[in-house]
Amino acid sequence: MASLRTGLIFLGGRYMINIVELDLETVKQYLRVDHNDDDILLATFLSAAKGYIQNYLNQRFVDMEEIPAELTIPALALVSHFYEQRQIVTDGKSREVLYTFSSILNMHRRFYGGELI
Repeated sequence: MASLRTGLIFLGGRYMINIVELDLETVKQYLRVDHNDDDILLATFLSAAKGYIQNYLNQRFVDMEEIPAELTIPALALVSHFYEQRQIVTDGKSREVLYTFSSILNMHRRFYGGELI
């Protein structure tokens, strides 16, 4: 069972970052960026990733009773993809990102009466 505590989720005997609390510092650590030159760009990508995920799930984080810990993974993957691929690509890497989203996000996507809203 996951519980929220100061932006962290305790799951499986360890603390994980909640997507709502995912911040620029954590993104920079994940990407191994040790300079501030791209901070505005990374913050923009992070905001876009969170918005994308909420739209994909058909629900806002503020409306969720419990925010699943695994939502942080596709957020980081999206930010990484945006940062590393600064152009529209059609290679296998973009399919990997789509698989990450579909496999994790579809578990929490809102469906009504068997229909996606």
